Amino acid sequence: MDAEKLNWKVAGPVTGLGLVAIAGALVLGHFTSEAFSSVLVNVGTTLSLVGVLVVFERRVLRRVEHRTAQVVRSAVQEETSDLRDRVIRLEDLEAGQEAERARRAKEAEQVVDSVLSGAITQESIGRLLVTGYERRLFDERDFSVRTSAEPGAHTLRLMPYVAAGKVIFVFLDFEPFQIDQSSVRLDDKNLAPAHRESTAIWGDDDDAASVAGELEDGLARKNLPLHGFSLTFAITMLAKSVALMQRARAADPGSGERLEGALRLLINDGWAITSAGLESTHAEVCYRYEPGRFAIPLVQVQPGAMAMFAVKIPSILVASDPQLAEAVAWVRDRQDWEVILTP
Repeated sequence: MDAEKLNWKVAGPVTGLGLVAIAGALVLGHFTSEAFSSVLVNVGTTLSLVGVLVVFERRVLRRVEHRTAQVVRSAVQEETSDLRDRVIRLEDLEAGQEAERARRAKEAEQVVDSVLSGAITQESIGRLLVTGYERRLFDERDFSVRTSAEPGAHTLRLMPYVAAGKVIFVFLDFEPFQIDQSSVRLDDKNLAPAHRESTAIWGDDDDAASVAGELEDGLARKNLPLHGFSLTFAITMLAKSVALMQRARAADPGSGERLEGALRLLINDGWAITSAGLESTHAEVCYRYEPGRFAIPLVQVQPGAMAMFAVKIPSILVASDPQLAEAVAWVRDRQDWEVILTP
């Protein structure tokens, strides 16, 4: 049977019987008992409803089918739309990630530029140090900067003291910082070094010249020559160190600018001491140092004892590269490395 045609063979007789039952109920209700009349009314109503349902059966089914198709199409469109939205969001994420990378790089450049071309303040130096330490650009246990170009130049260590996201002090010393019970404590942690006679503390009210004077006084108290000490030179080397490591971290694998280790000391524009060894700042070259050891395994070395390091470097390269020659002299004379020049 065609779904578009009504089933009149069923609908007609059923509807007619319903109408007859209703008419009979009305007649009997007027002349006889109300109970029998009510029964006939109900029977007639039921039969009439059956007829009506049969009449509208196909139309109802068609509407149900149409509505079901609408729901299915809507669900498919919604799922497709969600997928499209997810794809768009992933594209936005890629662009957002690139934008965030550019923002961070720009922020780091601004920190360096604020020191090289702006006012030298405790805040600007502190931000530079925080950038270097928080991003693991520096070896947090052994980072320092040269204070002059002389071979005997002092190295200066700088440590920022941060509270509530703000640099409160910058500690400066020519010797490694000592963390002990006399240190300033915050959140049950020693965060500031003990104050020694060679330590200078740079507060937000102090100018750079007064800090330089404090450092010179510390050298004088220890009866040490200045060796051309210049706080300007030291701060410039600090800014160069941050810029160098930022480029190194952003460089692609295999690039000459990429360094393997965290920075310990920038010797000159061509060579740096890192946690990996003596590394070139412009070529993919790293001369790794090896700790010395006793030939007899049973010899016990006291914990904390100074370790001797050895590094092998081709002599022909040292002879042809003045910056490498300076770096070799530095690690041999100032770091006490055993430099083995190979053919």
